Amino acid sequence: MSQHTLVTGRATRLIKLAFAAGAKLSAAFIAFGLTALVTRNMLNDEVGLFLLGFSLLAVLLQFFSLRLDKVLCFLSALGVRATSKKAALCSSLIVQI
Repeated sequence: MSQHTLVTGRATRLIKLAFAAGAKLSAAFIAFGLTALVTRNMLNDEVGLFLLGFSLLAVLLQFFSLRLDKVLCFLSALGVRATSKKAALCSSLIVQI
């Protein structure tokens, strides 16, 4: 039996990049198609609520992918005494960003 080895060659990276790009492109087409399909079959008020929820979800996903939740942790720790463990932890997290 052969042992599993980690392959990090250029060809492997290009294949992984192609798969990632394909997944991202297909997700964009699915999201566009879903939005078009759903909005055509709903009333105006329902479409507005759907698009509001969809856009809020997109904003939250971007917010957490940029790791901005650490900023909220830091801001919430400002109300706590500076010597507390929570304030020290949150300020160290901000420095890491």
